[in-house]
Amino acid sequence: MNRNTLMAIFLIFIGALGRIALQDYPNIETIMVVTFIGAVWIREWYALLVPLAALGISDLYLGNLNATTHYSLILIFTYTGFLFVGLVSRHYREYFRARSSALTPTSITSASMYGLIFVAIYDVWTNIGAFLLMYPHTLNGLVLCYLMAVPFMLYHLISGVLTFAIIVAPVTTAIYRAHITPAVAAAERLEF
Repeated sequence: MNRNTLMAIFLIFIGALGRIALQDYPNIETIMVVTFIGAVWIREWYALLVPLAALGISDLYLGNLNATTHYSLILIFTYTGFLFVGLVSRHYREYFRARSSALTPTSITSASMYGLIFVAIYDVWTNIGAFLLMYPHTLNGLVLCYLMAVPFMLYHLISGVLTFAIIVAPVTTAIYRAHITPAVAAAERLEF
């Protein structure tokens, strides 16, 4: 197995285990974290399978796959929300990688901002799903859906900022140093 495959398996394990272990603390985002790290640092396309596999495994364990409820239909929005975060992270991977070279106040702030932006986009998307599945399809229903989501979204935004600052910033710096620094050193030796 190559390094990317091992990293994908490890991230799936951490994402699923973290989600299961933290089930009593909703929105402490281990899935968002592994989605971002996988999309930025795993070369193969299967980096996008990391969040889907971690969600699937943890949903099986947590019993969230009951096909007869509105909750099961919202999973379409949940899964595609994380997939979207993975696609955006993958598209801007060089940008994110370049900001991971050192653990500095700037890199920690940048990671926190990524967490804030990705959680905001994710929450807007999943609340569209909540509106479509559980609220009257009127302007009042839309407003009510988002008003009801405010406490949830605030907690989720704070969690995203903190998990990206505490976990993503140091982990991506360590991965950068493990992946990039040896390659740059080898390239510099070849230039002489």
